[in-house]
Parts: sequence; structure tokens; C-alpha cells
Amino acid sequence: MLLNESKLLDLAERVVNRYVNKGIVPLREKEDTQMFIVEKFLLKQGRIQENYSGKANINTYCISVLNNMCCEVIRKELKHWKNELDEVPEKNDYNIHSTSQQAIIKDEINYLDKIFQLFDWEKTKVNLALCYYYQLDIHPKDLLEYTGNSNFKVPELNLEGKINKSEILNNLAIFVGTVEKKEYKPDAVRMWLTKSINTIVDRLNSPFNRANYDKESFRVLYELYNAQRN
Repeated sequence: MLLNESKLLDLAERVVNRYVNKGIVPLREKEDTQMFIVEKFLLKQGRIQENYSGKANINTYCISVLNNMCCEVIRKELKHWKNELDEVPEKNDYNIHSTSQQAIIKDEINYLDKIFQLFDWEKTKVNLALCYYYQLDIHPKDLLEYTGNSNFKVPELNLEGKINKSEILNNLAIFVGTVEKKEYKPDAVRMWLTKSINTIVDRLNSPFNRANYDKESFRVLYELYNAQRN
């Protein structure tokens, strides 16, 4: 067994607390989320142990696994949590948490929007690429602004079932190349997109270490941001 039960609970709490502190996981959902990822970890511990190469610290490896599981819960429950926050709460002790949660999420979304403005002419291109990379709804307005043609159709951007990252990057390369009348390789698109994401994450966390976003927590925030744009 990779971890004893006490250590596993401790690491799971640390992982979930990160998202609670950022206002992504509602406080009321903290314990349920924590127990869900602990149970999932225990169910899959055989495979998790097999995949452990021994190169990374055992705690670091398990935190990474638990973080991925937590992000799965967040992506699954995000809309449900957001809908609950949008409802008018009853007058009880939860009002304070609900109002605080809404304010935090709103502030982070607004801050992210300001960051996107800094991309200037590339803003729409970055949004399109992120939506397709994360398999989110693409805004017709973005397509029009980027392509300059309301009738512009790119079959490679149709969201038809789940596809792997290699296919996504290949399709993005075809799409960008078609629009910009250039030839792009998937690896070049991957490097550009990675650089864009890293830039956004760095700006979210600065100045003065205002936050502690990583790529996974940024993805969750971006899904909220994109849903609001809809």
C-alpha cells in the first residue's frame, strides 16, 4: 500500500483545501469531495501503485493523482455548484459562505478577463484554441472575429465525441493554417498554446503571489469564464 489511511486523508484534505481556498469548490462540498477522491484512490490503488515509477517523492506522486481526481469531480459538478450559487439562498448560516463564494468566483473571472485583454489581437485566437483544446462550446462570435467570415466552416473544429490530445492539436493546426493561410505543424501549435497558458497562469498568480493557480485549476476557472461569456 502506497499510503496509510491517515496519510491519505491528510493529502486529500490538502488537495481539496487548495480549491476551497480559491473559491472553486464550495465550502459545503469540501468533505464530500475529499471522501470521494479518497474512495476513488482506494479503489484504484492497485493500478496507481503499478504506475509509480519511484522517481518522484511518494507524497508528490499521490498528491498529483489526488489532484487529477479532484479536478474530475470539479469538472463534473461545476455547473451544478454554479447553479446552486446563482439561486437565492434561504436565510441561514450558509448565506455568508454563498455570498463570499460568489464574490470570489466573480472577482477571479473578472481578473481573467483583464488578462485576456492583454493578448490584444491574439485574444480571440487564444480563446478559440482553449475552447477546442478543453472541448468546450465555441462562440460563433469568436469564429466570426477570427475568420472574418460568418460563413466560414471548418469541419476539423466540430465537436463530435471525445478525441485525444494529438488529434486536437492536429485539428487546431489545420484550422489556424486555413484561416491564416500558412502551414502549421501540430507541435508548433502545442508550443504556442502551452506558452499562452503559462503566461495566463503566471499573470493570475502575480503580482505578489496573489494566487496559486496551476494548469488544472486554471482550466476549471476558464470553464467558468467561458460559461459566463455564453
